[in-house]
Amino acid sequence: MTTDTSASKARPRNLALVVDDEEMVRDLLSAALEDAGFEVLLASGGDSAKSAFDAHAADIRIVLLDLTMPDIGAGDLFDALSAYDSPAKYILVSGHSEREARKSFGRTGLSAFFQKPFRIEALVDLVREVVGG
Repeated sequence: MTTDTSASKARPRNLALVVDDEEMVRDLLSAALEDAGFEVLLASGGDSAKSAFDAHAADIRIVLLDLTMPDIGAGDLFDALSAYDSPAKYILVSGHSEREARKSFGRTGLSAFFQKPFRIEALVDLVREVVGG
């Protein structure tokens, strides 16, 4: 008897989740990550991010998490997503300084911080560094 493994073979090896309430930022980050070889899931807030994790937690390698969103705080969303069994690493993205953002975030467990506005190349380099290649 053979086992169909096509589903596991089809799983993306470089799956990223971009969580940001600004469509332009999501689109820009998505295009940059796709160019860098990632398959990208987009979430405009907490509910869509949780839905993405429900469906893909085991495959998500990196989460770009905006600090301020209208429906949920980044810290609360981080707590919810961290409860999943996932290899995901988290980069907090904010227009605030790193010190202010980390203080507002109020959690440990971030892999990195990235400040807006940003250069796409620098963000892609950071993502590759965090995920290990």
